[in-house]
Amino acid sequence: MRWRVSVLALLALPLLMAVGCSTGAGNGVGAGGGDGATGSAPASLAPPPAPASSAAAPAPVPGAPDPAADWAAADQADAAAQARVEAVLRGASEHGNPASEQLRNALVTAGFPAADVEVTADRTPTGLQPDAVEVGVRQGDRCLVAQVRSGAVHVTALPVLADGLCLVGGAVP
Repeated sequence: MRWRVSVLALLALPLLMAVGCSTGAGNGVGAGGGDGATGSAPASLAPPPAPASSAAAPAPVPGAPDPAADWAAADQADAAAQARVEAVLRGASEHGNPASEQLRNALVTAGFPAADVEVTADRTPTGLQPDAVEVGVRQGDRCLVAQVRSGAVHVTALPVLADGLCLVGGAVP
């Protein structure tokens, strides 16, 4: 019983200290530690004023490229290519886990250049089947990276790696 009282006292001490500090107890200062008359926070703790906007956004230059439109077009192209890659890989994996070569052939048959398709191994060095096979399809400066796992396919668009490839490590030749 005595240890419970000690534990409760130890737990209550920080709470009492926090309450005492926030009300300015014992220091003759009003709530918040400010000037006592207004109860406002000291100037050093007050948030900085919002910067005033001195210039309006520049007007678009006629004939200049529009980065927002370029991004929107790239996003639409990525979405269409992602849907196409996903459909091809779903079709190839609808009857279980396909071999790496089957995935590659399905993408090449669907019109993706063979040089732009990377696939990871469908067997581990010890001869076991991996949990998933990764696929990378290069599309300009972007890669469509897919994971095929137990018949499920997930595709995302990512930047090309520094070495110009989509997948890290060795892909199946």
